[in-house]
Amino acid sequence: MKAVVFYESAPDVASQAPAHLPAHRARWHEFSRRGVLLMIGPFANAQDDGAMGVFTSRAAAEEFVRGDPFVLGGVVRKWTILDWNEVLVPDAPGTLPGAAGWAVAAQDLGRGGLVAAAQMLITYLAGNHTCGPERGYVISA
Repeated sequence: MKAVVFYESAPDVASQAPAHLPAHRARWHEFSRRGVLLMIGPFANAQDDGAMGVFTSRAAAEEFVRGDPFVLGGVVRKWTILDWNEVLVPDAPGTLPGAAGWAVAAQDLGRGGLVAAAQMLITYLAGNHTCGPERGYVISA
């Protein structure tokens, strides 16, 4: 099971982040070289939407967050780690059981699939349990 870290940006992240960016970058390079960090980056509007990272395990995600210069330096206001049952559906849409009773129907999780999955998760957490039916993605609790 993978783990996804979501960061909420502190106020005025654009002015705070540069001072901590070299150390933050060195940390994620280290975790990437170790093979425990799969993807990381800010959302298009980092101030409002924050950033996320995908790790091979919760232990790796927790270790990263505990020593991340962005967390220690106050660039991140709040962070959350969620366990993630990754599912790839290469063929026609279908329903697959997910964690906590979720069902995911996916038409195409190819290129951009992680972004779509993150959007679904964020939308779900925000209280809207349907995300992009025109794209074939539906989450139900």
